[in-house]
Amino acid sequence: MSRPRIKRSAARRAERSRRDLLRRLISLFVLLALAVLIIRGPLAGRGVTGGVVTFCLGVVLLFGYYLAKILASAKFPLITGYIIVGILCGPFVLNILSHETLASLQRLDNVALALIALIAGGELRLSTLRARARAFCAIIFAQSLFSMVVAVAVAFFLFDRVGVTVERDAGVVVAVGLLLGLVVIARSPATTIGVVTEMRSKGTMTELLVGVTVLLDVVLLLLAAIIIPASEVLAGVASFSTEFAVHLAIEVVGSVAAGLFFGVLLRVYIQWIRGYLALFLVGLGLIGSEVCQLYHLSPLLAFMIAGFFVENTSSLGPKLIKGLERSAFPVFVLFFSISGASIDLGALRSMWIVAVVLVLVRFAAFYVGSFSAARIASELHRYRHTIWSGYLSQAGVTIGIAAIIAQRFEWGARIETIALAVVAINQLVGPVALKILLVRSGEAGAMDR
Repeated sequence: MSRPRIKRSAARRAERSRRDLLRRLISLFVLLALAVLIIRGPLAGRGVTGGVVTFCLGVVLLFGYYLAKILASAKFPLITGYIIVGILCGPFVLNILSHETLASLQRLDNVALALIALIAGGELRLSTLRARARAFCAIIFAQSLFSMVVAVAVAFFLFDRVGVTVERDAGVVVAVGLLLGLVVIARSPATTIGVVTEMRSKGTMTELLVGVTVLLDVVLLLLAAIIIPASEVLAGVASFSTEFAVHLAIEVVGSVAAGLFFGVLLRVYIQWIRGYLALFLVGLGLIGSEVCQLYHLSPLLAFMIAGFFVENTSSLGPKLIKGLERSAFPVFVLFFSISGASIDLGALRSMWIVAVVLVLVRFAAFYVGSFSAARIASELHRYRHTIWSGYLSQAGVTIGIAAIIAQRFEWGARIETIALAVVAINQLVGPVALKILLVRSGEAGAMDR
């Protein structure tokens, strides 16, 4: 092909790209204007009806699609676009997704979480766990230890800013620090899986990122069962009791049992019925998450176990993942848009100084923890300066722990506010940092290669 023809072809592609971007921007503006006119206009004040919820769901899906495509051209992960859509449409900005509407969408959000958890469980293979066990344990232990240390230090130096309205003494300071430590340690398996799926990433670093993030969710439940009752004793709120730990242990065991049951159902369906798998997965996610809510179980843990069971007890894991990927787009848009809408910007405004400090020391703890873990597990050596940036995202688990803290301590609402502010920052920074890490590691796109 001659040089002038190559230049003309490149110019046409650039012009087509500019036209596509313009069309998306115009569509985005029209969609947003329509949504504001309908929700803030004639329908305002009439309560949340099924039609309004359906309309809002459509707005979120279309708005998320367009904005994610625009941000993708600037090399942002699609998930960041979905989260920003949620923030813009949420109750703290345009109020298209009001608090009442978000409550109405909770069931769909639970379905999305169930499907993402299935992907997370399906990505955990026993062979990988055995091969990477030393590295997983080293990272989880080191990062958790340094996270607790820096959280207690923040509680000591910023105790007055935390807003705990009781007399300062060593027990209260340590209690606040330990509770903040739970907030610092928590991750977001859903966000990690979302970015990894989007980037089609595969390799040693990807295994370390997914494995640690998923396993840490289970570890975090165990830590909460120990630390929350211990903090009540340190703060003088209650005498020592194993009631909370026993309740949490029952929840974990029940969630595992439910996950095994869901896993058996999935395995039988995929093996013998086969057709309409994506539809069956959505139905199982809806019914299974409702069952978990009814019996106070963890749908995230249950569906992780279900995916893990199918992957490791049969050869049907790839079929399960393929069925999940078919419904990945609407699932990710819905889940992360609702996550974005749930981000409390008011909490960020009121506690931004403590939140920023916690975010920065969290980064430092993860870096030092990863560097130290590399001295224990040699396979981490090449990633010791970089892998920490793949663990930054936070979401539902952190918010859940913060809600428990708010219920059990008279000053727990302040800790919850700080946690929500920290989540707001990390959920925006985390996906971008993870995408950059995967691209620079060369593992992005490895599934296709």
